[in-house]
Amino acid sequence: MQIQQLHHFLAAVTYGNLGRAAVYCNITQPAITRSIQRLEETLAVQLLERSGRGVTPTEAGKVLHEYARQMVRDTRLAQLVTDDGRIS
Repeated sequence: MQIQQLHHFLAAVTYGNLGRAAVYCNITQPAITRSIQRLEETLAVQLLERSGRGVTPTEAGKVLHEYARQMVRDTRLAQLVTDDGRIS
């Protein structure tokens, strides 16, 4: 699992549409689709219900959504910490 895959998943859930999520992430729609599919394969669970109207999280997707938000937040915070332990 890569943090970038979590970003893509979060964008898909937020926008409810893979095309709009791809624009937000500055990648193509096929690229975001592959990223989320790889995440689903890694976790061996379907995260999104896909339809003509867009995407919605499955029950597993709802659970991951909460954890993913925290992981992304923690990763951003960790990137701000300086060598002496202060936040830049």
